[in-house]
Amino acid sequence: MQHKEDEASHEMREQPKEIKARAHDDAAFDHDDSAAHEGVHHDPHVLSVHERLVLARQQAEAAGEDGADKTPRGHSQGNDSDSVGVESVVGSAFWRNHSMISVGSAKEYPEEVLRVARQMAGLDERNFLILTDLAQRRAWRNAYSLIQYRGSSWYLPLIRPAEPEEERWEVSFSREHGLVITLAGTRVEINVVGYLVRAVLVVLIWFLLWSVLPQKLLEPDGYVFDPLVTVLVSAIVGGLLSRLLQIPPLIGILLVGAVWNTIPPTGGLTNGIHKEVRKIASKIGLTTIVLRAGLSIKPKDMQGRVLSIVGLATLPAALEMVVHSFVAKAVFPYTSLTWAFLQGAISTGVSPSVLVPGVLTLRLEGYSTKGGPSTILIPASPLEMAAAIWAINFIVGLLFASDMSLGLNIALGPIQIIVGGIIGVILGGVHFGFVWLFKSEAQKLPHGRFAREHVERVAILNLVTLLILGGCLVFYGLKVGLGGGGAIATAALGFTAGLLMRRQDKSQFWQDQLTLVLAHISDFWDIVVVPIFFSMVGSAIDLGALFNKHFFPRALACMFAGYGVRFLCTVLVTLNEDFSWGERLITAAGWLAKASVQAALGRLALDKAKDKVANLEGLALTSNSTAFDHALHEAHDEKDQAQIIANIASLTILITAPLASILFVKIGPKVLRKDVG
Repeated sequence: MQHKEDEASHEMREQPKEIKARAHDDAAFDHDDSAAHEGVHHDPHVLSVHERLVLARQQAEAAGEDGADKTPRGHSQGNDSDSVGVESVVGSAFWRNHSMISVGSAKEYPEEVLRVARQMAGLDERNFLILTDLAQRRAWRNAYSLIQYRGSSWYLPLIRPAEPEEERWEVSFSREHGLVITLAGTRVEINVVGYLVRAVLVVLIWFLLWSVLPQKLLEPDGYVFDPLVTVLVSAIVGGLLSRLLQIPPLIGILLVGAVWNTIPPTGGLTNGIHKEVRKIASKIGLTTIVLRAGLSIKPKDMQGRVLSIVGLATLPAALEMVVHSFVAKAVFPYTSLTWAFLQGAISTGVSPSVLVPGVLTLRLEGYSTKGGPSTILIPASPLEMAAAIWAINFIVGLLFASDMSLGLNIALGPIQIIVGGIIGVILGGVHFGFVWLFKSEAQKLPHGRFAREHVERVAILNLVTLLILGGCLVFYGLKVGLGGGGAIATAALGFTAGLLMRRQDKSQFWQDQLTLVLAHISDFWDIVVVPIFFSMVGSAIDLGALFNKHFFPRALACMFAGYGVRFLCTVLVTLNEDFSWGERLITAAGWLAKASVQAALGRLALDKAKDKVANLEGLALTSNSTAFDHALHEAHDEKDQAQIIANIASLTILITAPLASILFVKIGPKVLRKDVG
């Protein structure tokens, strides 16, 4: 409570002298009334805001004097004057100003609110707007910004802790709450009618598309039908399971997508999902989460931590790749160590799409906000991902005879990081200029600030511009084989945009922009990207090919050998930081999260091997030599080895993404320190 009072006092000190003078000064009220009374025009259509408020107060006082013997409904005789005065002020002035409170609804508000409303009658238009803006900002920060997201979405039912008077274990149904399932004090409310309405809307959307597009696209195995159904089933069923099991929604969506793909015959319900659709979903997810990571980086948190960030982005991944690769060469029938190292590189790349949301959730809940894992995990994740993308493209180039020289292929690693960072910084400055132009499209209000509606519209344009620029970098980078540079450029774009907004610390407009953009990109991730991205990732996983006696034990040997080394190395890297042991363990556990790189590039070698086989088989009719038969046999061997790597990528996602997410949600609050205030 003391903290909130101090905060309020600090904000009041930042306000104009008029606001501070009028806060509790009844003399100022009287002065305003008398000064305005001389020239008040009693036509409400031509009165200023200040004149309307003064007129309303005069009318309220007159009503209190003339009708002192009349008792308003719901009030005692002893409170006549105050009741009539407050209700008239709130009713007349606020109603004429098209505001919130009318005469009929005044008595619905607490007495404290009505008392403040009466005091506001002495403010002029400028100061009235300042007070409104102050109330909006404090409401945003205190009421909303630190609330953990537990609400409902289009695919998530409402979840909340059970009240003391409610059952801790219960299954019930009511018209008000729908189907209620309470497990160990956590109450999940499923609005059955709402889901039925959603189902009707889905059918109507399908009918609309069926009427517009070629019918074969909207039928089973169609390029539109199968992706839409997969996303809806994975999101709704996976979202419900995640609420019941109290796990992050992305896990439920991923698992349901994999099960949906494996329903016999395998792939029968997902045949219509073209591989390009999965690639687009993966790139959108990568763009969004790397931007979010860049925006969330605070420069002051990185001071003195550069060595730890670079060490975290390089050492654990390098050691994991080496150990994993040698174990893979020993247990899988690879024809060369190069194939084994491709498997190691595929399984190494960390996933910001799993890591960043978990870190930010803990930070928003107040855990390790002043330092801690987020200060090195968030900036290091794009760096390691970029290095992994470069390593994968480099090894694939070696295996499939890339036209690029070996020296240039090696040099592309550091070049991508440096040039990508420079491009991202430049585009961050360009983006800031765009937003500045958007801002100047409106004029400031009398209190010196922009209307809230304009600020919010600019924030949406701000985010859309960031997503477009980031999408161009990621999509084009992956298209030309420079995906690592695209990811680094996107992270630098987000970091530069956030840095430039943070540096305008004397401008409330730019502070609001940063807050709103972070909120909007978080909503975009939760509502749009998570169901699409993780359902598409899950739909590419064949559970039957992963969980069999020939593949699964060998894959586990490779993966956990590498994970063990990675975990220990991450803990050693954090020894340079002032972390508690709980923070070190969460850092190491979070650094195991994999999904983005594996989803985007896990099938890269397999696609190239299939193309090679198809080309050779196309030439089989015109060639019948022993050398050609040998080349075709080698191509089929490469295809089999590439299939092992694709399966490793799928199993890596299926194991590490749920593991890291659960550790963040369940273990993080128990081992991290919670900062007060």
